[in-house]
Amino acid sequence: MEIPMEKTISSHITIKYAFRNSKNELSRSEGGTGSAVYQSGPEGKLRSKIVEIVNGAREHLCICSFLLSDPEIEKAIIKASKDRRVRVYLLTAAETLLDADDEDEQFKQERSKSQKDMLRRFIGKVYLRSARHYHAKYIIADSVNGMMTTCNFTTKALMENPEFGVLLGQEQCEELRKEFIYQFWECAELESMTLGTMEGVSRESRFQSNVPKGDLRLSFHDEKANSTILAECLDIIDSAEDSVIATSYGWGNKEIADKLISRAKAGVKVTIVGRNHRGLGQTKHLQKFRDSGCDVLGLPWIHAKCVIGDIQTSSPRIMIMSANLDEYLTSGNSHDIGLVIPPAEASRVKTIVEQWLHSSLQMVPKDELKSVEGELKVAKEGADPLWQNLTVVNETQIDHGTIQAKSAEKAEKTKPQLKVPSQQGLAYRNVKHTWTVEIPTLAPKAKEEEWAKAPAEDGKGKNKGAKHTERVFVEPDGTRVIGIESIDDADRAAKYLKKAKAKRVVLIS
Repeated sequence: MEIPMEKTISSHITIKYAFRNSKNELSRSEGGTGSAVYQSGPEGKLRSKIVEIVNGAREHLCICSFLLSDPEIEKAIIKASKDRRVRVYLLTAAETLLDADDEDEQFKQERSKSQKDMLRRFIGKVYLRSARHYHAKYIIADSVNGMMTTCNFTTKALMENPEFGVLLGQEQCEELRKEFIYQFWECAELESMTLGTMEGVSRESRFQSNVPKGDLRLSFHDEKANSTILAECLDIIDSAEDSVIATSYGWGNKEIADKLISRAKAGVKVTIVGRNHRGLGQTKHLQKFRDSGCDVLGLPWIHAKCVIGDIQTSSPRIMIMSANLDEYLTSGNSHDIGLVIPPAEASRVKTIVEQWLHSSLQMVPKDELKSVEGELKVAKEGADPLWQNLTVVNETQIDHGTIQAKSAEKAEKTKPQLKVPSQQGLAYRNVKHTWTVEIPTLAPKAKEEEWAKAPAEDGKGKNKGAKHTERVFVEPDGTRVIGIESIDDADRAAKYLKKAKAKRVVLIS
């Protein structure tokens, strides 16, 4: 006789933040198609364009990049200075900032000895000034040719991160150079002109920051000045009728967040694209967007910053910028630039952004974290690394086959090892265990034993003896057992095992 058995074991899985993994690889449309808009990528077209601008300089180069550590760009800059006597001016982050802690592992790697060594190799060839607020990324050659980017001039950023680069027209170069001059002479904290020195500098009090004409927007390094980048962002979001897409490496600006959430609640489709593997502080901002009705996507290594309104219409509004949508946007403590993209370039931007959306991970709403399943990227607080791949299975079944009960009354307690399987990268919420219990049966040729105490002469006459109250058998190997007709009699028969000196209860088949 066989009895089917089952039991479900549950396990509590704690997930603080999660993204559903995407199996779509990021494709790249890098540039070289006659458009002013470039995308970073392994072909290096964005980097090649920057090098081309450097190589074309004949009088002066104005370069601003928070980080700069690409050998190809370095080689071109040194060649311009040494061979063509081009005056090179560089604004970069203060050297002390390169040692700062960051919750993103990539920047920890980029703020490395090689970064500092490269800057030191510029000594005598480049007029270098630094300050902690230099966050913009652009290059201007002879006030004629130039490019602004969302990425720092580092190899990883130019070749791997999803980033934008936009060529600047002559008028834009002229306007931006004015701001560069102001930043260089009035806002720098340190300068380095000789090997091993980084000396403090003071204001020249000769130049002023001006609101640029045309499509350029600024985040001023002045607490009293209003950020035209912020104003443009808010206006694009507020005027959108159909959709808004916002991408950024950093989040946390309250004005931007409130406006995006407000538009989402008003029925506008709001899509947020951020990194799916930053620290918990940044991920908390993304979760708030998701739980407020925005569609939140995580794109590995995204560093591009842009705000796009009504991308599917014939008149979208687009701004690409170096500024993150974080607290620094309104702090008056950042030199960033933004560029309003003309309608003629809208389709190019749309192509790039749609590639990003296609390969992004979908953030899981907070109220679904207790039931979500599938291939996920999850944050495990205190774990190293913080973000890990995890496949969650809500329901699964394990069949353990047939298990022989030692005795009929032990059928209910006969079971396999019941637990939730433990496997790296795999978690189960509920595991249904099934098995079949086989009840032992009476061996062939077993002989029934009638007497518990057989009649015998006791000196006073023959006693009557005592019969077994259960059916007792002796199997061919000498084992004494109790036989029953029905499993329902097992518990009663088991009470007689000790008295009968029997080992088990069996079914009489």
